[in-house]
Amino acid sequence: MKWLLLVLIGLFSACNSSQRILGELEIREDSDWDSKVYLLDTKSLDALAASYLSEVIDSSLITEDGTFEFKNLETVENPCLYLIAIQKKGSKYKNQLENNDPLKSNYIPVIYDGISPIHLIAQADSLFSTFRFIDPSPSNSELEKLRDIRIQAYHEYINEIRSLENEETTILDEEIAKIHFQESMMKFAEDTNNVLAGMLAYRLVSPENDYERVPEFVWNQCSKWRSSQPENQFVTQLCKIANSRKLPLMIGGEVPDFRLPMMNSDTFNLRDILADKLTLIDFWGSWCAPCRYENRNVLVPLWEETHNMGFGIIAYALDSSKSNWTKSIQKDGADRWYQASHLKGDEAPLMNACKITTIPANYLVDNQGKIIAKNLHGIELQEFVRDYLKNGQ
Repeated sequence: MKWLLLVLIGLFSACNSSQRILGELEIREDSDWDSKVYLLDTKSLDALAASYLSEVIDSSLITEDGTFEFKNLETVENPCLYLIAIQKKGSKYKNQLENNDPLKSNYIPVIYDGISPIHLIAQADSLFSTFRFIDPSPSNSELEKLRDIRIQAYHEYINEIRSLENEETTILDEEIAKIHFQESMMKFAEDTNNVLAGMLAYRLVSPENDYERVPEFVWNQCSKWRSSQPENQFVTQLCKIANSRKLPLMIGGEVPDFRLPMMNSDTFNLRDILADKLTLIDFWGSWCAPCRYENRNVLVPLWEETHNMGFGIIAYALDSSKSNWTKSIQKDGADRWYQASHLKGDEAPLMNACKITTIPANYLVDNQGKIIAKNLHGIELQEFVRDYLKNGQ
């Protein structure tokens, strides 16, 4: 495997608005990569990690001796985040980004201020995972740190996925593994003082723009950056999302006091049936294998152990067939606790009110309906409930 060497030199002068980025590129003879590289400008928050949204501001053919040169950079007033991308032969797109497997991502992020020289080295068929800056600026050092964190977390994620053995719980376990993968980048975003590196970390948490499971992270990132970087366009866009009222209910909030039709044909207000100390509000469905597994193997033993200690469960099903719903409850032994459903399938009113679309999902609430934890499953859920009750919360 040959190495891809990119030597990038940013030249800035108040008297010279013509900036240049130079490089040298080696690609193995049987490579699938095209003989052109592209410089992409990220004009929006979404464009930081998504295909087709970055603007191509320059391109360069790679000569026979491996050199290329970007000549059309303009003077920049503030640091900006560029992406250097390479595409497969025959691709009709110049700004397609590979994010499914960070070991094979086809781009390198660069924070460019028009002043500090930029030198880096990388491997051709794995640009993101192998790039290294030479004498980097503090900003680009943060990008290296983020890259290392993402790659390490990805290796751990793959190992966690491969270790799954019980097919019945695979979907839930895969989601837990994904959250673990995301947590490392969320931690980086919380700790970094560089807004551009932080915004890239935010987008790498979910290139698909799905933050349903981590709305607290979105809100906290807005709160962090709007105090120090209120004029940054990415921060403005992020805070618009955070304040859009489209995020799911968060820890510290309260569950809505819905009227719930129960399995036995009674109707109760949700807050009237909260337990004395702690209640699990569980969103599930008879057709959801991980939900059914959790009913039998997690909630039944947890209920038997703790329901006399002030713990309760209110289950809310996304079913449309009353027959399937009730049969599943009886089969799983889940008739021990409250069972409710509007029998409207995916259009379940309580789920829509909580702004969630994916199950299994849950909230742990106190006796006033305040959310103190969410989306805990398996052993983690059992341990949280035991500790909460034991400590006299």
